[in-house]
Amino acid sequence: MVTWTDFHTDPRKSYYLFLRNGYACPAHLAHARVKQVDAMIMGLHDSPRQVRARVLLIALMGLAGAIGRPRMSLKRLWEHRLASRFSQAG
Repeated sequence: MVTWTDFHTDPRKSYYLFLRNGYACPAHLAHARVKQVDAMIMGLHDSPRQVRARVLLIALMGLAGAIGRPRMSLKRLWEHRLASRFSQAG
């Protein structure tokens, strides 16, 4: 049995030739199927814009966490001082 990689070293050309010769597919349909596979493969890759957005989001989340930690520490310290003042007054 012939596989689609037996026709050419380039996978795209090999798939096209496999469709044309192996399945007697019309040229326009074989071309459309190759383009469809290309689109699916490109959909798996992140675009540079998506990578930059993800890095920016991670950085912003880290910054928010870095700001939130001291804020929470100050809040706890303030609450502890208030609690100790009220316990001494009572």
